[in-house]
Amino acid sequence: MKHILIYLAVALVMFGLLGWYFTRQDDIHPQATPTNLTTSNVAKQSQQTVKMLFADMSSEEKNAFRTALMSELDDTLLVEAHDCMGSAEVQLTYAKRVLEQGCTVLLLEPVDEATADELLSLAASYDVPVVMMNRSATPAQLAAYDKVYGIVKAEDTEEAELLRLADTIAEYWKTNREQLNFRLLDGKLGIATVTDYDFEESGKWEKLQTLLEERDCDTVLSWSVITEYLNYNLERRLDTIHAYGGELILFGDSADAEKAYAYYRDPTEYPSGNYRPFLGVMEIDETAYNLFKDGKVLFAEGAGGYMMGRAAAQMIAQLVYGQAPRVSAFLATPADGGKNFLCTPVMLKNTIAVEQPEEESATPAPAES
Repeated sequence: MKHILIYLAVALVMFGLLGWYFTRQDDIHPQATPTNLTTSNVAKQSQQTVKMLFADMSSEEKNAFRTALMSELDDTLLVEAHDCMGSAEVQLTYAKRVLEQGCTVLLLEPVDEATADELLSLAASYDVPVVMMNRSATPAQLAAYDKVYGIVKAEDTEEAELLRLADTIAEYWKTNREQLNFRLLDGKLGIATVTDYDFEESGKWEKLQTLLEERDCDTVLSWSVITEYLNYNLERRLDTIHAYGGELILFGDSADAEKAYAYYRDPTEYPSGNYRPFLGVMEIDETAYNLFKDGKVLFAEGAGGYMMGRAAAQMIAQLVYGQAPRVSAFLATPADGGKNFLCTPVMLKNTIAVEQPEEESATPAPAES
């Protein structure tokens, strides 16, 4: 009899443990009720969503485009980016999925031409507008689909880049010579460069100097820093630029410009605070834009993916509400009746702060007795 009672007790404990186990599994993986599913669908349908399908994400420029667009639209829209890894099959699969889930605007960088037409036809069946990234929509595509647009970066040549730099630097030189020429290098503007290649040996310095001389701006190359060397030490090079009288430093990488701004203002490195070279960035990205916005660089220029992403964000802001896309003339030029937009290189310029001499206070008149 005792054995039977023991067996019954053991069985009850085992069944109790099994019941607890399965109850825990239900808690970990709760079953969705019809009410929950309905609520979820309503929320999904009411959310304005933007999906980006890149052919691949192999370049920094595409990442800069994605970063800028997501940053601009983050507060108003749900933005998702997908890397199709150069596969037409993957891109078609992604497109079907995002369109079925609900997509307000589709940004598309087609893997190839055949895939582009198939994707446009698919998007049209869902009545979803498409913005072609890094390319213009062709005349045939514009004729076949009402809600197809394109955005592409204008070609930026070395000559155009140097012309922008020369015009900008010469303008500062003419209007703010005293602030720029604080080292008095024989009346010339001392320019230093920090790039991942030899700015002087590349021939760029000679061309830029000639363009500046044509604009009555006499310059000297104070120092040329090459960041690709294994023993490269930015702070040591910044000290060298100081020693050789660099008054304007041109950076190829905005991260180096950001570090230089902080270094020259470090009281442990430059305690007197009397050396404040002006900084310029030769390729706009998110960091360069923020440095410009905060007044930490004199200028930033270029036609990179970041500014193109900002232009695309302006297009989408109109399209999600069923309006024709518009882009600031500062960023892009419309073509094909406003269906395609050509993003042009931009120059972001800050003004040089001019310290006004303090007015001498008048001597107070003696008090009458």
